[in-house]
Order: sequence, then C-alpha cells, then structure tokens
Amino acid sequence: MGYSHPMTNDNDQIAPELAAARTAHMAGDLAAALPVYERFAGENDPDALNLLGIVAGQQGDMALAETRFRAALTARPSHRGAGINLAKLLGSQARSAEAVAVWARLAADHATEHPLDRAMSLEYARHLGYCHRHDDAHGILARLHEEEPGDPVVAEALLMASRYIADWSRHDRLTALVAAETAKRLAQEQVPLETPMVALFRTDDGKTQRRIAEAHAAGIAAKAEKLPARPVRQDGGPIRLGLFTPNFHDFAPTVQLLRGVLKKLDRQKFTPILYYWGGRPLPVDHADMVAVAVDLEAMNVVQSADRVAADDIDILLDLKGWSGGHRQAALARHPARVQVSWLAYPGTVGGDWIDYALLDRHVLPDGARDEYREAVIRLPVTYQARDNAQPIGPRVSRETSGLPDDRFVFTSFNISHKLEPGIFGAWMRILSQLPDTVLWLMTAYPAYEANIRAEAAKRGIDPARILFAPHLADKSAHLARLGAADLALDTRICGGHTTTSDALWAGVPVLGLSGNAMAARVSASLLHAVNQPDMICDSLAAYEAQAIALAGEERDRLEAHRQSLQAASSLPLFDTAARTRDLERALEMVWARHCQGLSVGDFDVPPG
Repeated sequence: MGYSHPMTNDNDQIAPELAAARTAHMAGDLAAALPVYERFAGENDPDALNLLGIVAGQQGDMALAETRFRAALTARPSHRGAGINLAKLLGSQARSAEAVAVWARLAADHATEHPLDRAMSLEYARHLGYCHRHDDAHGILARLHEEEPGDPVVAEALLMASRYIADWSRHDRLTALVAAETAKRLAQEQVPLETPMVALFRTDDGKTQRRIAEAHAAGIAAKAEKLPARPVRQDGGPIRLGLFTPNFHDFAPTVQLLRGVLKKLDRQKFTPILYYWGGRPLPVDHADMVAVAVDLEAMNVVQSADRVAADDIDILLDLKGWSGGHRQAALARHPARVQVSWLAYPGTVGGDWIDYALLDRHVLPDGARDEYREAVIRLPVTYQARDNAQPIGPRVSRETSGLPDDRFVFTSFNISHKLEPGIFGAWMRILSQLPDTVLWLMTAYPAYEANIRAEAAKRGIDPARILFAPHLADKSAHLARLGAADLALDTRICGGHTTTSDALWAGVPVLGLSGNAMAARVSASLLHAVNQPDMICDSLAAYEAQAIALAGEERDRLEAHRQSLQAASSLPLFDTAARTRDLERALEMVWARHCQGLSVGDFDVPPG
C-alpha cells in the first residue's frame, strides 16, 4: 500500500532538520534519514512518528506502522498525514469500520482547510459501503460524480451504491458509462475497473461476464508464483477435501445451504477440511460438518496458499469466487491438486487455477458453454445444495407480519441491489392490472424504502401497496413469516438463488425468470428440481402475463403448486441425502481423472 507524507498543513510546523531528513528519505537515502527520525520521535514529535510509520509500512511491518501512526495522532490529534496513513493502512487490512472512523474524523477536522481530495473521498465511500452504510457512501459518490460526470471510477462505485438504496435517478447513464469503459478497457487488453462481481448485477450477458473475469484473473496470475505440482497420494485414504471460504458462520447463506450436505458427506470417502477467514465465530455444530477448521484470518494470500499445500489437499472447493473478501490470489498459486468452483459465486472465475466449475444443465445449458473458462461438471439434478433439516418456526399470521388478510401478496425478498428499473417496472405493471394485490419486499437501508415507494408512485402505483419486512436474525422465524406470501417473484439480471430455495422450502411458489447468464438461471434450476418447470419464464412479457394469471384465473394451478411444496422433503431439491451422493460422485470422478493422469475436461454426472 502507499503512504502519504505529512500534508501541507503540517509542513509549516516541521523542524528544518527533520524536513531535510525527509528529503533524503524521499531521495532513497533512508540511512541518513532514520537517525534523525528516531531522535525527534524520542521527543514525541508527531511528524517524526508519522515518518517512522511510513518507514515501517515500506518495510512491511504493518503492526509497527499502525503503532507509530497512532502515536503521531496522540501527540497531535489534528495531524492530517498520520490520519490519512492510518486510514489507508486500516483499509488495506479490511478493517473498514476502523478506517471509516478515521476518515470521518479527518473529514470533520479538515472540512474547510485541506478537505479530503477525490481519491481519499472515494476510498472513504468504499469503506462506508463495506460497512453497509450505503446511504452515506452514496452521498459522497454522488457529489464526486456531479463534480466530474465522466469519471469512470466514481461511476462504477456510484452505480452499485445507487442499486443498494434504489436511487435509480442516474441508473441508465451510469450503466452506459460503466459498460463503455469496460468495453474500452477489454478492447485494449486492460483490466476493467468493473469487478466481476459488479458485472453480475449490471449485465446478464454471460460472455461479457467471462471476459471481465478473465481480465481480472490475468492480472492476478501475472503476480502469482505457482506452487510445485505434487504427485498423487499413494496411501489410498479418503479424499482430502478442502473448503475455502470466508465467514463460515451461522448467518452465511453458504453455510445454511451446505450444513446438511456436509453432515451427510461419507467420511469413509472424504475428509472435509475448512479454511476460513473473516473474523466471525464458527457455527456451534461445525465439528459435525468438517473434520478440521483452519483459521486463515491472520495469514496473507501467500501464507494461506502455503497452508493449504502443507495440508496435502486433494480437491479444494472454492466457495467464494469473486465475491467480497475473496482470496483468488491464494488460489492462483494452485495449492491443491485439483481446484473446483462451486455454489457461492454464480459465474466463471476465469483463471487457469480453477480446474472445474460444478454446475447443472439448467444453469449452464449446452448453448451457454462459452460462458465458462473452467471445465464444466454438470450434476444430474441441480448444482445447489440444500439442508432439509433447516427448521421453520411456527407459522405467523398475516396481521403479525403487517400484511392484509384480504389481498393477494406478491413477494421478493432478494437483496436490494438485485432490484433495478427493468424488473421493478414489470412488478408495477403486474400490480396495475391487479388492484387487490400488494408487493412485500425486504427492508434494506434508510433511503431504500422511501426511494422504492417514490418509484412506485412514478409508475402510478399507490406507495402504500409496497410493504416491507424487517430483517430477522432467526432464519427459522424468517422462513415462518415467508409462508404468508402467495407468490414469490424472481429478479432479472441476477436472479434469486438462496432466496428462491428459501421461498420453496417455506412452501411459497416461485415465478422464475431464465436469462442469458448463469446468475440469471438459478431459479430455473431450482424450479426444475421441485418439478415445477411451468413456473419458468424466458421473457419479461411472459413473466408478467403468468404472474397476472396465477393471481387471477389460474389461482387453482398456483394452489396445486403450493400443495406440492408442503411435502418439500420428498422433492429432488430438498433430498439432501441424494444431492450429497451426487456431489460425492462428481468429486470421485474428478479424483479418478486426476489419478489416471487425464487432463481436465467437461463431463456430466450420471443420475444415482
């Protein structure tokens, strides 16, 4: 990471001898500067302490750098250079809440004289976003965008901040700007500013998503030193199966999906070993899911890869992809014999370090093969795991959930940034045709509800028909209230994934959309896996027409689907034991190919 030197407001106070030492340091003569820095620091000089922090950072000792920056701020709380350096250091370590606190103090202390520049403001906004303070991030980014409307870096950040709070006032302009900048950089063989994760929400063009992922992967690969390939183990023991993911905790969707599968995994055939980071406590039942849990939080990407390699992992499942907090730079060293992407990230990783992607024929039909760089394994039913022991709490009344008893309730509990003007417009057209209906959404951020209601009013819908459910920490209570809805509606560019299977598990039929990328086809896979393919639409027009019909003259068909979901455990999606056997067969086939010396290649897993 980079560090600033003391800023303008400190230069008029810096001692001449210290200033001369700093000049020598900047010219590359640290040996001449260091004794001066240390002598002044011994007198608690904040400029010297800040400069010693810079030295420590340049030498890779981040703990010492932090100590010295904090000491400088203790000596002079208004020291702008030390504050900026500390904020950058904390941000580089993903300590976003601490970084935000420092940026906020800097912004307040120097609001008139020496305010944060564009780069600092952008970094401040990014960390506000990481802390889920999207309203505050949006305010900063909107100001930066108005100052320089053509800045693609700000446009990319503002597009996502706007999606989180449903401020679509600049949506088309920002989307076009980001798309144009990405296309230009790809044409010039440069890494796009747009991340693969952002692309999942901007476009459902799977081939474009692949090009973006491959460009980012190439940037990582250029810096990664691959570990030596290791021979196949000859001991004949169980396959050593690594799981590589941050935030393996009770509230993580991946854990909620995987819990049943990992508990049913055949320990005679597999030894599951978890590699996790993120600082959250493990589930209390994690010992029933994995044999060993290795905390990588204090390790960098090189050390993380070395640890996986030292543990002699045969197959490593990447359960993160390009999602936030990923460590693709560790996987790029290829620490396991075979590496497979599965479950959490709905798109190609695009790097040569991922050998296989674990999918199914609905999320990746034959005509979509070019969307993935990896060799593709297609499971026989669905790629998604599901725990059929996940409890559902006692059913709650509509009144308790704030819903009307005499109205048809559409719902979509997808996260806020999956909503965009296209799908929301379809929902409002549905409501306009059905005056006795309401739409039930999950609440999000302070500005979100007001923005959504304003968007409804723009489309001629009474904002009072849009209802919001609060977040519930208790998943069983969430599933219990979800059952009060009549029909769940899929989203468009990035569709429902866990949200869709949650609705189905809660006994609520889902109207799905099948789009042009894997992220837009997950609901289709899940609906096939509950034997309801007639609930899949391939266009917005068909989706709107079917929603209107199901809430009207085809209410009997909707009720039949609801009844079939009452025996959810008997449906293929929720047959956790069978889906676990599918996964085991896939991994055994991968391992057999590897042991036979065969190159990676596509294959379909036969039904059990």
